[in-house]
Amino acid sequence: MKKSIFIFFIFFIFLYIDLFGSSWKVISKSRNYEISDVVCLGEIISVEKRDVLVKRIEIFKGTIKDTIITKIDNYSFIPRQGEVWLLYAKKLNEKEIYVSNNSWSRSFDNPFAIHSKEFPKPPPQNISEVEYEVIKKLNKSAGLSELRYDILSLRQLKNSLEFNEYKENNILLSNKITKVYNLFLILISAFVVLVIGYIPYKIRNFLKK
Repeated sequence: MKKSIFIFFIFFIFLYIDLFGSSWKVISKSRNYEISDVVCLGEIISVEKRDVLVKRIEIFKGTIKDTIITKIDNYSFIPRQGEVWLLYAKKLNEKEIYVSNNSWSRSFDNPFAIHSKEFPKPPPQNISEVEYEVIKKLNKSAGLSELRYDILSLRQLKNSLEFNEYKENNILLSNKITKVYNLFLILISAFVVLVIGYIPYKIRNFLKK
């Protein structure tokens, strides 16, 4: 038990040393969404060092193919095959995306982003194995709740943006129809005026004969 806590504590320390020695910086979820080309939910198909093949499950922002190579930053958690991840990524090209170490990307198996207030703190010393397991479960439950909430928020945001786009397109279409209709009325009015003016002219010519 003490060995497990010690390993976790050492991992925690080295993680922070690595992060603060890299280009890591705190970033909000909204800012991460803004600067990301792609935000999606995906299943890990295969892992080869830092190149991860991801199968798209649901897309919240951007466009990608059904499967795409995802390059993981050196200081990020390494995904494992079969995991489902929420990914905030930059698009390198049509076949590859890149996930930074300071993004809010995380999985259902390890639902913690380093920025999150739900990121687990080192466990207290001299606790029993039962207490340690309870703390782990509580931490994961809190992390999963935050992850599910973020996914719901992203889904609602996407639906809202799509609805606004649909509404704007309808307004543009309505404006075009109105312009065409007004032009049609103008042409009809001009035609009627010409006809009304032409008939008396023909009548006068007929009477003269």
